[in-house]
Amino acid sequence: IYAGSQDILWVGTDGQGVMQVYQYTSPFKTVHTNYPVRCFARDEAGRILVGTKGEGVKVVDKFSREVTGTLTTSDGLISNTVYSMHKNSFGDIFIGTEGAGVNYIQRNSATPLQLSIPAGSPHFKSVYSIAFTDSDSTLWLGTAGSGLIKIELNRHNGRYTVRNVRQYLSSGGNTSPASNTIYEIIRDADPEILWLGTRGGGLERFDTRSDTFTRISDMGHNAQISHNDVLCMAHGRENVLWVGTSYGLNRI
Repeated sequence: IYAGSQDILWVGTDGQGVMQVYQYTSPFKTVHTNYPVRCFARDEAGRILVGTKGEGVKVVDKFSREVTGTLTTSDGLISNTVYSMHKNSFGDIFIGTEGAGVNYIQRNSATPLQLSIPAGSPHFKSVYSIAFTDSDSTLWLGTAGSGLIKIELNRHNGRYTVRNVRQYLSSGGNTSPASNTIYEIIRDADPEILWLGTRGGGLERFDTRSDTFTRISDMGHNAQISHNDVLCMAHGRENVLWVGTSYGLNRI
């Protein structure tokens, strides 16, 4: 046995080599929830909002690493199953849930509000992904079953009103998405281009100026991904898009 530097104990054994014994502190801290975690956002106070599938939004203090509050339907959430959250350039956080409609939390507020959707607008629910274009005046929602939703917004004194709602449902061709279930939406370097990750329909490039959808398989004979269930996406360096599917990760 040898007591080395840095509080390390070295143990020589008969047949098992040399063992290194030291005190270990894990860099990870687990904050337990009773339901699966589906998404995150950070508010203006630096708190972490954790969207769960069943118990609403957990508010976590990143310094104490403790849950300091919970937002549920009793606080104004449409549903306690939260699939997506996205903070826009104004610091307002939009929330997609299993229920019909969209919530948002104003900057420096802790109270969920609900967008008032005009009567006669297309019905939608199960909002899995959220994105903004047009200086955050256009809200895009990827849903499970209701296709792609476009909502044109006005913002006044921190509150939002809806000017128009349009729904894009799968119907074949390049004027509609390949699937009515859209798990992920991510903006391109071109602010008028959105990439859509769909269930069963693969990856699509959506030009918001011309309302045209182009599947990745139509962009070239080598443009294929490992599976047409696209679950998540992220931008990489040098014009690279990472695409996570039900069967592997793709670099495009």
